[in-house]
Amino acid sequence: MALPSPPSAASAPASAGERWPPLESSPEVFNQFMWSLGVPEDEAEFHDVYGLDADALDMVPQPVLAVILCFPDPPQDESYTSDLRLSYGEKETRDRVYFIKQIESLGNACGTIALIHAVGNSSSEINLVENSCLDLFFKSTASMDPSERALFLEKDDAMARAHSLAARSGVTELCDVVEEHYICFVAVNGTLTELDGMKDGPIKHGSSSSKSLLQDVVPVIKGIMHTIPDSINFNLMVLSRKQNCAVQLQVPKGMNKVTPKKSSFVSFKSQNRKSLFSGIIMPHLLLIQPPQRQPCKKQALSGRRNEST
Repeated sequence: MALPSPPSAASAPASAGERWPPLESSPEVFNQFMWSLGVPEDEAEFHDVYGLDADALDMVPQPVLAVILCFPDPPQDESYTSDLRLSYGEKETRDRVYFIKQIESLGNACGTIALIHAVGNSSSEINLVENSCLDLFFKSTASMDPSERALFLEKDDAMARAHSLAARSGVTELCDVVEEHYICFVAVNGTLTELDGMKDGPIKHGSSSSKSLLQDVVPVIKGIMHTIPDSINFNLMVLSRKQNCAVQLQVPKGMNKVTPKKSSFVSFKSQNRKSLFSGIIMPHLLLIQPPQRQPCKKQALSGRRNEST
């Protein structure tokens, strides 16, 4: 089947890494990126999650539409048994779950793919700007399979330019080697669904809903952390729906409004699994003042591992 033409054709050849540099894992970067693509600022926004305990989760604005995890390169083994995989070939699943593959020519695009998964599976909650990048992308790729969507994204100049601008808007220095990866979790049709462009298809993790998504994903994230025991370099963000009427907290006279301090941050970049990590998420609430983010150390591309895992 012939693919529809993307919004514009690539005007000049560029390597996958140059066209799709890694994104910093921060709400500031993801918000500006998402809003520039066509999600109105008053519709949704990303927030950090500072811990996996109940107190930290209670700080997260609701309702949560999607959860995005940035984590170190996992061991090169099969993490999930076949019975956890959703059959993406079934029409019912394809109609309900929006999924896109990450191919090698997409370079460090896993952050963008995670954002596409988050917004694409929240279409009933988010109104996109008509004829915006995301609006045109979803309309053009609605009937495509995951691999066709990847090829369409690869040639989408407008999306690539927005991605590149977002990648350069962070506070961390761009590096040559990336060893972290982005994945997304959503609740679709009552099922907690993991969306990882490096996998063959969506992965189911039991029942869930928009009200319990954040709590339901915690055991899955802890399981991922358990497979990488020598690292604490995990960062977690949520995409939350903005409420029409914000509740204003009343502070008694004589008391100052207290702003919770954020967790400590460091910065990492690498090249293997196409991503950038810039935070630490611990299985308990961290309330310490964040130091300045440290620039990452550039490394050579030699010794790059096979990217097929």
